[in-house]
Amino acid sequence: GLGGATAEVLLEHGVAPRHFRRLGVRDRFSSVVGTQAFLRTRHGLDAAAIAHALRGAVAAAVDA
Repeated sequence: GLGGATAEVLLEHGVAPRHFRRLGVRDRFSSVVGTQAFLRTRHGLDAAAIAHALRGAVAAAVDA
């Protein structure tokens, strides 16, 4: 996906981030249907889940 392609280009150009976290839907089909908002929440891609992941990544980077 886009995250993998971005990481590949950065690494090929010598940009090696100290911390990297990929967010996205796992490589599988969803077993549920619903609105985009429902599915984003269900798969952890709504604003609250992304903010939570970002706070965790920043905290881990600061502690490192």
